[in-house]
Amino acid sequence: MEKEQQDIINEHKKRRRAKKIKLSIASVVTLICAVILIVSYLFLSKDYYINYKENANVDYKIYLKENEFYEEEYLGLNNDVIASLINNIQAEFNYELDLEANEEYEYDYRIVANVEVKAKDSTNSIYESSKDLIAKEKVKSTNSEIKINENVDVNYDEYNNEIKKFINLYELSSTESTLTLDMYVNIYGVNSEERINDDSKVVSLEIPLTTKTINVSITSEVVEKEGKMLASEGEYKELANTLLLIGVIVLVVGIIIFIRLIMYLLQTRSAERMYETELRNILSNYKSYIQKVNNKIEIENYEVLKIETFREILEIRDTIQKPILMLQDERGLGTEFIVINDKMAFVYTLRASEIREKLREKSKAKNNKKDEQK
Repeated sequence: MEKEQQDIINEHKKRRRAKKIKLSIASVVTLICAVILIVSYLFLSKDYYINYKENANVDYKIYLKENEFYEEEYLGLNNDVIASLINNIQAEFNYELDLEANEEYEYDYRIVANVEVKAKDSTNSIYESSKDLIAKEKVKSTNSEIKINENVDVNYDEYNNEIKKFINLYELSSTESTLTLDMYVNIYGVNSEERINDDSKVVSLEIPLTTKTINVSITSEVVEKEGKMLASEGEYKELANTLLLIGVIVLVVGIIIFIRLIMYLLQTRSAERMYETELRNILSNYKSYIQKVNNKIEIENYEVLKIETFREILEIRDTIQKPILMLQDERGLGTEFIVINDKMAFVYTLRASEIREKLREKSKAKNNKKDEQK
């Protein structure tokens, strides 16, 4: 009988080990497959970019009318000048874009003159006008760089007289008038309908307009930027999306199997922990009443009475004043406590396998109860 019980325990351990291996292999294989599929998606759907550097600036010369004060024909950057002495302004716009590799793209550009009148200490415009001074249509290119150089000649009196007429006509006062020359550059990759460069307005030249003889200062903005341009889109995006979907499904399956493995390990391991804890408590509290024996006790010739709890066998020991004999199996997963009196043997058995079976029965009963409530 003992041999049969031991065989059952060994068989159970064998099945437990086989199931652990099976769940472990299944979870590892599915998770690896999921990672391979997702990595394949990232590789196949990857867009390729090339970096670029962008630079723009504007230079200008203020040509003067004949006068008895200035000997120079023109004034350059960072100079103030009397407005009434300005004849014309020549502005040179420069723009460069450097790509790290040759790539096909399209670009266009324009230079726009914007006139604005607004009240002082206000951001709202009273009057605005705009016109293109230079407008270049879209051009295709495969060069690794773009270089644009455009010269604009501004008739200062023309714009100044226009604003003077407007202000006098409507008897305006406390106003600020400005002529702004803006350069716009738009660059489009052949693989994208969106503009590549972040801002189409790359540089501005601001010229104050006035109706009085006052000092005039001209300011400009310089841009230096870096970015990246889409060179090519992933060639197999449809296939990549399919692989991603399959990868996500396989990943979910792998996670479920892994969770089942963890739950199975916890469930089966908890029985062994409960067995060890219970045995430790018995030995800690009642060690003086227990006599451990190493030899197998032949109880076949006795009338064997199975006892349900250790407390009961402890009461029997107190009643008949016989020692409690403790016998452990070789694997340490089962212990028998035996009290012998004449032809009777009182046996309390503590086994991890029995605890495990009780846990399963409780779990099964709990699940059945949930099903009934549904």
